[in-house]
Amino acid sequence: MKQRILLIVAMLLIASPAMAAITITATQEAVVDGNAVVRVDYSDDGTAGSTKVRGISFDLMVNVGTFADINSFKRGDSNTAEKGYGIFPGKFRDVINPGDACFAVSGYNPICPNSFSDATETGLGKNKIIVEMGSLYVGDANKPDASGTLFRTKVTESCTMTFAANTVRGNVQENGSAAAITTPGATVIYIPPEGCTLPNLVGMTREAARAAIIAANFTGTIVEYNDPGNGDPMRQVIAQNPAPGLYPCDTQVDFNAVSWPVRENSPLFSPIWLNWLHHGRPRCWAFPKHCHGDADGVITGQSRVSGADLAIFRGAFNKAQSAIPAGGYCADFDHVLTGQSWVSGADLTIFKAYFNKAETQVPICGNTHRSSPSDPNFWYWCIPAGETCPSGQYCAPVGICPNDP
Repeated sequence: MKQRILLIVAMLLIASPAMAAITITATQEAVVDGNAVVRVDYSDDGTAGSTKVRGISFDLMVNVGTFADINSFKRGDSNTAEKGYGIFPGKFRDVINPGDACFAVSGYNPICPNSFSDATETGLGKNKIIVEMGSLYVGDANKPDASGTLFRTKVTESCTMTFAANTVRGNVQENGSAAAITTPGATVIYIPPEGCTLPNLVGMTREAARAAIIAANFTGTIVEYNDPGNGDPMRQVIAQNPAPGLYPCDTQVDFNAVSWPVRENSPLFSPIWLNWLHHGRPRCWAFPKHCHGDADGVITGQSRVSGADLAIFRGAFNKAQSAIPAGGYCADFDHVLTGQSWVSGADLTIFKAYFNKAETQVPICGNTHRSSPSDPNFWYWCIPAGETCPSGQYCAPVGICPNDP
């Protein structure tokens, strides 16, 4: 009988318009199955009487999405073993049997029923819930602690969560003097979109792009479209498909990565690659007509191979490696060391064949990108400034030439 009397008193108190001093806060804890888990706490805000609070009522709202669940609340009397607010007056009418107050019954929770006149369009599945929580205890040792967790709820979308004191349902009721409830400002709830985030691969090396794809959980087949350049030593990604963004994990990722101009892994021409590295990756080796005597990549008058190219050739001809001047390797047209000289009689023979010939009489050297290997040393051309890519050939995009490591 004593407990039932206290219960009735608690219900009357929560319906009273008096206020007390208590702070309500919300904290996002996790994202589970696409819903954000939010913990709602109370605490003594420093004004008198907080630990004597008997009942709390407030509105909880989200601007987007709905409330999907409420749990982790205390049920029934507050006691030394389990203190808190476990009396929910709004649910007694519909859930609790006064002759057998079983607080564990299904449906017993702090949410005010939406059948109440001021609670329509509220509750689970809506963007607003009205919370009513009271305490029932005998003796100060059993009263709720000055701070703790009221409950946990779930929201379905990223949103802004706000509180408001509910004066219609009692706001806060304590034993004795009262003070206003304190609620936080907006609490931002963020639910990361489902799927995996593909980063921007453009500018990465092939190796870095591959690692980034795997790290982002895109473990499908990686197809490398290497246009221009389809050799093994991919050095810079210039395009990707799909674009950076959120996609289902394991989505196939394609990227367009460009190789160095000179082929690296061909067993027949690996000396060319090593020589090119040894000479500091000279850009001129990948000029479209370099193999026919064009050392500077410039047309002088009507001639591609002119006096300017001759000056470069003379400066390096028959010189020992230690004596070749800067840019002298541009006169190494066959890319072969003959005796002690990189610019030798073999290069002179090439030069003489095209010296002072009209531009149209100097053929391009060709490349091997998806074509017959007329010159298997290069993947694509580094075009001199002011010129366009030869028809039918494959040329490096902006940023690849000159060939920085």
